[in-house]
Amino acid sequence: MLLVTGYDGSDHGNAALARADELAQCLGAEHHVILVAHVQSYQWTAMSNPYQIDLYALEEEHLSDAYEKAISSLSVEPTVVMRRGEPAHEIIAYAEEVGADFIVVGSRGRGGVKSLLLGSTSHSVMHGAPCDVIVVRQK
Repeated sequence: MLLVTGYDGSDHGNAALARADELAQCLGAEHHVILVAHVQSYQWTAMSNPYQIDLYALEEEHLSDAYEKAISSLSVEPTVVMRRGEPAHEIIAYAEEVGADFIVVGSRGRGGVKSLLLGSTSHSVMHGAPCDVIVVRQK
């Protein structure tokens, strides 16, 4: 059995990570966490950026820092992968690659306004996943 957790550094992402850890323990499952650097909302800034700041690198650093803080409560450190792109697409693609039995995601990510404009990652994952999806609500 294999669980894939989509993690974005948000409080909802932390709740999903904790729940996936519990499930992995109960089911004796292998646990993978995917961190997806997504900078689409910054494209206009990047195009007009004379300093050529690597926005993906900044996002990856943010995700890595958030993940490092979050793993202190996990019972077993999972396999972690970093991808660049649209989060739902990358989560689904990774779940297909590794043959996941479940995908675990938080109910909301970092931005309410982004969700209104672009659609929620959890919603997109639920409708495109190759396996069952567990959407974790933050308590």
